[in-house]
Amino acid sequence: MLFRSILNTSDNTFHLANLSDPLSSNGAQSLGIVLSKDGKYLYIADFARGQLLKFDIATETVVKSILVGSGATNIAFSSDGKYLYVSNFNDTTVSVIDVATDNVVKTINVGDSPEGIAVSSDGYIFVTNSYDGTVSVIRESDYSVVGTINVGADADPVAVCYNFSNGELYIANNGNNSISVIGK
Repeated sequence: MLFRSILNTSDNTFHLANLSDPLSSNGAQSLGIVLSKDGKYLYIADFARGQLLKFDIATETVVKSILVGSGATNIAFSSDGKYLYVSNFNDTTVSVIDVATDNVVKTINVGDSPEGIAVSSDGYIFVTNSYDGTVSVIRESDYSVVGTINVGADADPVAVCYNFSNGELYIANNGNNSISVIGK
């Protein structure tokens, strides 16, 4: 079900309104989600069908389905906002989507079972690879994998975020219930 939280201004309370259900009705299994830079669209990773759904917020409809890779999991915008990166858990890949055309322009091979994805301000993409305990480092300018950070075989890294103020990378490790901090 898709719900929207609505503020009742007469008594300042919130309630949930049930909207149309365009995602579950087509068999989608939603995992990652990002909002377009203009605020008009949601991009939703559909794990079950290996696609990226472009959802129009105003019309509450899926306006585009973009095939990416098996097990589409998480999404991040490129540093310039022109591309989307989608981690594909079952394919050990990251798909690069041109936002202007909604087409896949590149597929990047990474480690085993990619999940979390983050982009730095200086042009690097970081992808957690949960089953091999690593983080792939990809250079945005040519989409080359330029490094692999080992966070531990038992770590199971599932999420990552980049700190724009100090350049540190924070990795959530599900396997050993820890946070790895990687300095610049």
